[in-house]
Amino acid sequence: MRIGIVGVGEIGRAIVTGLCEGDDKAPELFLSPRGASTAKELSERHESVQVCASNQDVVNRSDVVIIAVRPQDRHEALTGLRVDDGKIVVSLMGGVANDDLRRTLATAAPLVRAIPCPPSTNAAR
Repeated sequence: MRIGIVGVGEIGRAIVTGLCEGDDKAPELFLSPRGASTAKELSERHESVQVCASNQDVVNRSDVVIIAVRPQDRHEALTGLRVDDGKIVVSLMGGVANDDLRRTLATAAPLVRAIPCPPSTNAAR
């Protein structure tokens, strides 16, 4: 499986680290140039990670596209991207409905919304 990540901040870094440092063989990962220094550092550390020239290049090379940009940056980062209907898109943007993302990407591709939550200090014991 080939996974692309658009937006390589802290969440993107955590995903790459988890996928590359797990027990299984790491998948091919394609990172957007957004967060260039983090993307470069991750590609130098992990053999299966490549930094792409553009967000469209990330989408084109991937089977699964993870959108990990800040909600307020989504239009700048995503407008104009073409996502084929055969791809799976996973959104990590809180407060952005799938319908809004579908309109921005102009796609009928399956969309999954997964919102990362910070650890709870009041977890039930």
